[in-house]
Amino acid sequence: MSDELWAFLNSQFLGILVLLGTLIVLVIYAYDTRRIARAAIEQRDLMHRPILVISSLMRRSAREEVSEAIFTALDKAAGDLDAENRNPTVIQIAGPVGITNIGTGPALEVLVSAVVPGRREAPVWAPHIKAGQGWSFGHIAHAGPWELFVRYKSITGAKFLSHYVLDGAVIREFRRESGA
Repeated sequence: MSDELWAFLNSQFLGILVLLGTLIVLVIYAYDTRRIARAAIEQRDLMHRPILVISSLMRRSAREEVSEAIFTALDKAAGDLDAENRNPTVIQIAGPVGITNIGTGPALEVLVSAVVPGRREAPVWAPHIKAGQGWSFGHIAHAGPWELFVRYKSITGAKFLSHYVLDGAVIREFRRESGA
């Protein structure tokens, strides 16, 4: 090899190789940083996620007997928050009924809609329900099949839907969906 060719390779080619290597390392670093940022956002969302469930709002001593099964079954059904999870357990609700937030963050812009065949029910709206707080909407007056839809947002803006299929005061099915 001539001295001129050797000088060219040393000055240009090796410089380009160093630049390409640096580019590859930066692309890998940017990808990892983006993945870490997404995981941090997901973790933040999980820390402040509301879970609204239908519940009996009787005094605590009577509620322990009647609705502990409700909280246990609905807690189990809400276990996988991002996937549809059907709960085949049949649960009887007694006393005044409402929505309770069993999650860790507040539920915002809560919209409760009852769908009763042959009847038009007006949706009920609440600005927010704090974590651990309940909100009553009275006794269940319908004896036949009906559905209850509870739509709400978390403080991060994520949208959720809790959907119940009921037969009178008996919960037949429960689903919870994210992004609804």
